[in-house]
Amino acid sequence: MQTLPHYIPKQAPLVFQCMLGEEVIREVELANPTLKAINYWVSLDGSKDFTTNSCGNAEFDCIRIEPRQKILFRVKFSARHSIPVEARLTFTNKKEGNVRV
Repeated sequence: MQTLPHYIPKQAPLVFQCMLGEEVIREVELANPTLKAINYWVSLDGSKDFTTNSCGNAEFDCIRIEPRQKILFRVKFSARHSIPVEARLTFTNKKEGNVRV
């Protein structure tokens, strides 16, 4: 199996445990140690029980992290069923450069 290094998970999976009908919010800290702003495309795939502060109804959304800054990206889980569900949150670097259209 071959994988691209950019798509390997950077941390252990977030686990959301709660009672049926409750909401749990977890935060993912994103840091930009560089001197240039970084933009990420954000994608949330999987169960509709998961929502983010960035992704509304859009399939993709974009976030920007300014140089030497950190942001907290929130993921909310609302338990609607008693069976386990999964979702995948992906941050893809939005390349910006000297591209002519």
